Amino acid sequence: MAPVLHRNTLALVLPGLLITLGLLMVNNRLAMPGILVDSKYYLPWFFILPAVILAPAFRLSREFNLLLILGLLFWTVQHFIWANSFQLGYNKTLMFNLLAVLVPLNILGQNLLLERGNFSLPGLKRISLILLQILLVSFILWADIRSLNKVLAFNLLEFLWPTTSVMPGMANTLFVITGMVLGWRFYRAPTLLNITQPALLIAVWIALYFAKQSLYGSLFISIAGGILLLAIMLNSYNLAYIDELTSLPSRRALKQELMSVGNRYCVAMLDIDHFKKLNDTYGHDVGDQILRMVASRIRRCPGCSRVYRYGGEEFTIVFPNKNLDEARVAAKAVCQKIAEAPFSLRGKRRPRKKPGFIGKPGPVKKIDVTISIGVAQKREKHTNAQEVLKDADKALYRAKESGRNRVCT
Repeated sequence: MAPVLHRNTLALVLPGLLITLGLLMVNNRLAMPGILVDSKYYLPWFFILPAVILAPAFRLSREFNLLLILGLLFWTVQHFIWANSFQLGYNKTLMFNLLAVLVPLNILGQNLLLERGNFSLPGLKRISLILLQILLVSFILWADIRSLNKVLAFNLLEFLWPTTSVMPGMANTLFVITGMVLGWRFYRAPTLLNITQPALLIAVWIALYFAKQSLYGSLFISIAGGILLLAIMLNSYNLAYIDELTSLPSRRALKQELMSVGNRYCVAMLDIDHFKKLNDTYGHDVGDQILRMVASRIRRCPGCSRVYRYGGEEFTIVFPNKNLDEARVAAKAVCQKIAEAPFSLRGKRRPRKKPGFIGKPGPVKKIDVTISIGVAQKREKHTNAQEVLKDADKALYRAKESGRNRVCT
């Protein structure tokens, strides 16, 4: 099972790869498949509609609303920029300029608002804001307020991003500001969903830049929809297979791993000693911190790349292609690493951010944390992986009975 880092890397690399491929097609360095050319008037829906169905299922209101905005963007450019489908009298330049300004503004707003669910009162208010913008744009076009074009052409960041003949200056300004906010959120909270937001913004900007060309506009709106779909799918995988507290693969991931590991492997069951007492003495917040610390230290031990949270204070390590002696050596190293570094209890007055002036350090409460480990090897008598786990659990029980902070096989 791939570590969380690999999935986050995937969420960072794949959108960049899609955007690069799209730009290569625009520059004619890579031939665009005929199926993309033939399906340009409905291609984005193949990505937007499945994502719109999945987002509410996982209560992702930000992604749901961003998909609504993408869908509205595609529908609008298709019927009002590429063609005058409804034979209405309006100014296409004004329509495009309004789109180019409102889209980054909406992306910025959706990223600043807190996640409150799709169909809760705050979620419905978000959707109402989108509907109000539709009414506002309709009124401006009906009133033919062309003087707005001069206002929208103002570029506050002319020195950073010169005005182009395609995009209005205010749109470029808003895209830069939104990009800075998304980059800051990515830096402060590098979650899988936040990782894909800068790439989404880039894809949308390119889509608007080529919005007057139906083929390229459709291609990059499709890429933007694909980025959101990818983010939702990877996030749903994390929900199913990754433990939220420790960021380790969960018990379900362990089950799948044992189905494909082969016939030569060892399993180690790990349990934090006296964890209930630690919880009762210092509280569940400290207990959670200890669990995260132990998980991090286990994962950093050599040969322990396949670590899982089994449940509660129990962890599991799978050692593929290792015999019992090799697994025992690795387990002892884990046991020693945990015991050598006590847990430093955060003081009640300790600031979460490092202060500018560091005075004399106060007393630090150290908590000794140890683990017990039971190791079992897959043998001919084991008809399935659950029996190996049971033997490892029996060995763990013996380690605890023998005084804890040790390894038994």
